[in-house]
This record gives sequence, structure tokens and C-alpha cells, in this order.
Amino acid sequence: MSGSKLTILILAVASAFAFGTSLAFSLWFDGGPAEASGETETAAGPTGQPAPPELILVPADVTQLEGKHLIALIQDVRKRIRDCDTREGQMNEEKQRMRLTLQDLQKEAERVEVLRVQFDAAAAALRKAKVDLEKTRIAVAADEQKNLKRAAAVYDKMDAEAAAKIVEDMFENGQEEDAAKILYHMQERTVAKVLAAVSDKNKVTRLNDQMKRIHEEE
Repeated sequence: MSGSKLTILILAVASAFAFGTSLAFSLWFDGGPAEASGETETAAGPTGQPAPPELILVPADVTQLEGKHLIALIQDVRKRIRDCDTREGQMNEEKQRMRLTLQDLQKEAERVEVLRVQFDAAAAALRKAKVDLEKTRIAVAADEQKNLKRAAAVYDKMDAEAAAKIVEDMFENGQEEDAAKILYHMQERTVAKVLAAVSDKNKVTRLNDQMKRIHEEE
């Protein structure tokens, strides 16, 4: 039992005792014989001095009443203290549960923050990789354009039949798209001569379709 609760119990017992004593004296004096209405002075003793006060006795039923009341009061105080202890224990348990819940929430928040940082880092790396890839694609495309224009300039100076033979060889080696790109960057007059020199007209049709697609994509 804590010091504050013990103090409460002691004060309650003392109050009950004082109340019981006061009640006993009150009952005794209120129930005693009535004084004569004409008497105003205290009877004198044999020597002319005031007679000593008589000993006041508390009736047994009053004492029993006081004891029962005191016991009941003590029991009530003890019950209240037990109730307080129970409520205090329940509050402590709830406080502990709330503390554990708060700790779990804090851990979860920390875990989410770590995941957020990791996600942001991964997203930033992905964006950088995308930018780098686009730069590489542009650089490769620029180099390819230079190479194609350079090759087209060479083909423009070649004999039409010789150029047609190279185009057909590229076609057979799976370089149909490259052949079409070279023809696309050649002069139109030279392209017409080269295609006219190609013996397989099906290849000519496919090369024309490829050049048309390249033009649409630009």
C-alpha cells in the first residue's frame, strides 16, 4: 500500500473515532435527567465549595454503536483503496499497451521511411539511366546518319550496275534495311538508275516500301 493511501486510511479512522466519541457524548447529554427550571446555581458541598463533577459513563449500546460504525467505515475505506488499486493497475496496463503500440508505429514509420528513400534513389537512378540511354540513342543515330550519308555519297559516284549489285548482296545478307537507308540518302536520279539495274523487281518493291517508311518516320 502506498504512503498516500495509508495516510488516507489513518485520517479516515481518526475522523471516525472523533465522530463516534462526539456522537456518544451527544446521546448521553441529550438523554440525561432534565434540570429544574428554577435552579441557576450549583449545589454546594459540605464545606460550602462546589461539589466535584460526577464521572460520566458511556452506555454500552453507544460504545457498540461507535465500534460498529468505525468498523464499517474502515471496511469502506479499505474497499475504496482496493478499487483504486484495481483501477490504477488497469490504467498502468493500458498505458503499457499504448506504449507498445506507439513503439510498433514508430518502427513501422521508420521502415516506411527507409523504403521511401530506397524508392526515391531507385527512381532517380532509373531516370538518369533513361536520360543516358536517350543521349546514347541520339549519338548513335547521329553517327549512323553520318555513315549513311557518307556511304550514299560513295554510291552516288559508282556505276549504277555496280551499286545495284552491292544493294542486291546486302539484301541477300539480311541488310535490306541498311540498303534502303543508303538509297534514301542518295540522289534521286542515281537511286532510279540503281533500282532499274536491280534484276529482281520484288526486291525493288520492298526497297521502295522501306524508303517510304523511313521518310514517314523522320
